[in-house]
Amino acid sequence: MKIQDMMTLYEYNYWATRRILATGAKVSLEQRWYDEEMAMRDYLASLTDDDLTHLVRYTTGSGQKRERVLWHCLLHGVNHGTHHRSEAAAILTGYGQSPGDLDFTVFLNEQR
Repeated sequence: MKIQDMMTLYEYNYWATRRILATGAKVSLEQRWYDEEMAMRDYLASLTDDDLTHLVRYTTGSGQKRERVLWHCLLHGVNHGTHHRSEAAAILTGYGQSPGDLDFTVFLNEQR
């Protein structure tokens, strides 16, 4: 895994989230995402390929000490976003406002 690969995954993450938010705007006017996206983009831009293999140590809310490789944590962020977008997409679809196909391959095709 290289930093460019991770940046591609996050570009996909932002692309899919924007599709969800654009569709959500048809249901509700409230949106709060821009600041979070910009902070993460700045963070990713500060990383190098070598940084991705560094260990991250943290304590969970329940007090457990954990250690993870950074790229695993970053990949989890994209994966977790996929989970929440699928929930939001199901709700929007129930309102008759499907965001359409959010697959990573569709994102890659649109980037060409």
